[in-house]
Amino acid sequence: MIFCLNANGNTQMINAQRVPDYGNQAVRQDSVGRYHVRQLAKDRSTLEGSEALHYPRPHLQQPAAQAARRPPPLLGQSARRRTPRQVAAMSPREDVAAMLRAGATYAEIRTQLHVSDTLIHRTRLALNIPLPIGRTRRSKAEMADLDDQAVTMLRAGATYKEIHRTLRLALNRISRLRRQHRIPVPSRKRENPRRYTVDEAFTTHTRATTEGGHLLWTGPRSGRSFDLIASGRTYNARAIAFRRHHGRDPEGQTRRTCDQPDCIAGAHLTDRRIRKDTP
Repeated sequence: MIFCLNANGNTQMINAQRVPDYGNQAVRQDSVGRYHVRQLAKDRSTLEGSEALHYPRPHLQQPAAQAARRPPPLLGQSARRRTPRQVAAMSPREDVAAMLRAGATYAEIRTQLHVSDTLIHRTRLALNIPLPIGRTRRSKAEMADLDDQAVTMLRAGATYKEIHRTLRLALNRISRLRRQHRIPVPSRKRENPRRYTVDEAFTTHTRATTEGGHLLWTGPRSGRSFDLIASGRTYNARAIAFRRHHGRDPEGQTRRTCDQPDCIAGAHLTDRRIRKDTP
């Protein structure tokens, strides 16, 4: 076996033995020792230069003379024997059939039973289980009627998701209908999210415990730090808690004195000045 470069620059395996009788691959060797191959075609059906006839991929395709000597497979015997596990995986399953008869979708069956779509499809075909009403392929007349309903809903101000949920039309089809009928996009008022003040955000994202006097932070985090978002800005929640309890900004790093990782109670926080003054 030799490896040659074809006209597309890909590697192709060729039988190293020359086959002048039934070879259909013209192989030549360049000045640096590389092999090049091309298939004989109508426009170039004869050998050129130092080309010789070979046969491609001897492990997949064999000459007719060798193939004739191979005995035919027995009746009912495939070329490759499947394992019992593969046969069981391809056989119809009763649990899959039960869910199909109950009207479950392929996605629901796949999620619950951890099987492939191929097995579900083969089970449905083998047991002749019809698709539920509404999931079969719709005719052109039905699609035209659904398009008219979608256009009516678009003019009434319905959203794409509402139309998709009601008529089971693709979002791209709904968008194409809107452009085709020149239906303007309705202006939808979006309510801006409310911006909390620092005190409101602190109260919203903290929870006091019944024991130990802890005040647990339940808001957003960035790694080990607690982020208090208020008035469009981000504050250090520990620094805010320290200021609310001690009446001043902390100096240096703020540390807690309790064993509760989420606690930001002002009484449990110290800064550099407090740690320096505490013996």
